[in-house]
Order: sequence, then structure tokens, then C-alpha cells
Amino acid sequence: MSWLVVSLHDVATATAEPSRRWMDLFEARGLQASVLVVPGPWQGHGPVDGDRSLCSWLRTLQASRHDIAQHGWSHVEPAVSNRGIAARLAGRLVARGCAEFWHVDRVEAARRIGLGRAVLGSAGLDVEGFVAPGWLMSPEARTSVKAAGFRYTTTHATVSDLSGGREWTCPVLSQRPGSSLAGPGARATTHIAAWTVRRRRPLRIAAHPGDLDDQRTTDAVLAACDAAMHAGYESVTYASLARSPVLPQVGAVAGRR
Repeated sequence: MSWLVVSLHDVATATAEPSRRWMDLFEARGLQASVLVVPGPWQGHGPVDGDRSLCSWLRTLQASRHDIAQHGWSHVEPAVSNRGIAARLAGRLVARGCAEFWHVDRVEAARRIGLGRAVLGSAGLDVEGFVAPGWLMSPEARTSVKAAGFRYTTTHATVSDLSGGREWTCPVLSQRPGSSLAGPGARATTHIAAWTVRRRRPLRIAAHPGDLDDQRTTDAVLAACDAAMHAGYESVTYASLARSPVLPQVGAVAGRR
């Protein structure tokens, strides 16, 4: 099976309008999406369960077979870190200040996870997955994610079925809007997606609300999705992939825990 996972990151009150625009574009193409919600206070707004309109929309998405996942708690890198200088610099480079779960121990990770789950539950959302901001988690944080009972998590390179111990190797394509890398990154996304589709390999595309601010990054995401769908790929969510009883033949590693 050749599959495509489209994920929409950073969904919150502050990003509700561009998030809705992205979902309109995805649904017009018949795509399912994994929608990553920042549950806590962010960018001057309170937790998402205080936004009735947003919560209603998210419940509608979930009823339409899209997947809602917890995306950290506050999406902000903590002031205190338990990581060394090299790890902190790597987090800043990769996640640009949002590496919230890259710097925390098991207890703090569990606290933030619990806060987020409570808010999403209050919003009426059934959440199966956890994706850390920037895809970065400390080993202790990953232990807390699994202990919390989430079905799946993801990194830049993998998708993990936490309940079944399976893991798929599949790097994600993501944009860098607002930086000098936006143009080269968009071109790279288009070329890598085309190369991947020609070889019938699994494809992961990540979209962020800010991608819509640059036509190049918007076009790159949509071109990658269109290439896969035109080639007959199956659009799946992370949750449906983790629930599948059959391992895809490409990019899968069994027995990883």
C-alpha cells in the first residue's frame, strides 16, 4: 500500500483562520488529515477549550474521519532545560523556540501531557496521538507519552505505534516560512515528493498555518499532496495507520518499542 499522511500543525485559537483555510484545501482534494492541536495558552490566547467555535469545528473534523492529536501543551520552549549545550542548540535550530518537550524530564513531561489531555477532553475531543512541537522529545518525555496511553507518536523520521510496538520509517516534508530557506525548502519539497511518489514510497507532508503566508510554501505542500493522490496513493491519518492490523510493505520496522 502506498500511503500519504497529511498533518496540520499548530492549530489553536491564534491560528484558527489559516487552519480552517488549510482544511478547506485538503478536503477539496479528498484528503484526510491529522490535526495537531496546541491545547494550552499560546500567542496571547487561553486554552482551546475556552474557544467554543474552534472546539465545535474540531469536533466536526473528528466526526468527518480526520484525526485530532495533542501537540504539546504551550508550544513554547521552557526557560529551564535539563539538556546540554549541544542539544539545546540543536533544538533551537530545528524547532526555532518551540522545542517544549526536548528539554523536560519525565515528571514535567507527564504534567504538561496531563494538562493538555484535560483541556482536549473538556473540548469534547477524543485524542489518540501525541506529537511534540518540533517533533522533538527527550527520552524521558517519550516514556511519559507512552505511559499516558497514547496510541501513536511521530518524529521527523518515524511514525510509532506505541500500543503495538511497530514503527514506520518515513521522513516528513515540512516548510520554513518566513526564513531565507523558504524558497529552497519549497523547491526541495516538490522534488523530493515527486521522487518519493515515482518509487511508490510512503509520504508524509506537514503543513503549518504560517505556510499560507508564502505562496511558494503553500504551493509546495499542495503539489506534493496532488502528486501522491494522482498516483493513486491512499490518504490516511496517523491514527488509522496505527490502528491498521497489517503492516505496510514499504518503510516498516516491526517489533520496535
